[in-house]
Amino acid sequence: MILAEDFVVTPSIRAFALAALLVPTSVWAADFRQSNWGDTAEDVMASETATLHHQDPEEIAYVDSSVEGIDGGVIYLFEYGRLVRGVYVSRSEYKGGAGVLADLDRMRAYLAEVLGSAGEENRRWLDESLSDQPEKLAEAISKGHVRLAHSWILERTRVDLVLTGKAGGVLMRAVFQPAG
Repeated sequence: MILAEDFVVTPSIRAFALAALLVPTSVWAADFRQSNWGDTAEDVMASETATLHHQDPEEIAYVDSSVEGIDGGVIYLFEYGRLVRGVYVSRSEYKGGAGVLADLDRMRAYLAEVLGSAGEENRRWLDESLSDQPEKLAEAISKGHVRLAHSWILERTRVDLVLTGKAGGVLMRAVFQPAG
């Protein structure tokens, strides 16, 4: 019997496992994780390996997923019984923005590697009081002053890695949806 503690994770096994979590490319023949746009909830549940947290007709949520060492959950969203969006949400609490930029850099680099390009950055300032102080970007995000996103548009899928904040907390999520 092979025990979990006996299993050695080599760099190639790690790369394969990480890519299987999110890669929406034709290499994996899937749009989000192991699912495709238009799949039913039953199709998604049959292919998902994370722990089920919640299910209703419009949403299926799973916990215990990790990408690049960032713990989180996965949410599948449905319209008319068909998959229309997938979201990876970080469970990390970025109080005051602490650590969020390092995690963003890790996730952005990972997505750039597996998606084949650096993506496009977009900063939308809602309150410019800290916009001239780059060292306070994490604080500005946590206060809701700026929304930071990195986007990729593939043949079938659009990916948006987004940071938003409010009242001192920050949410990081990667949103996968049909391109176009």
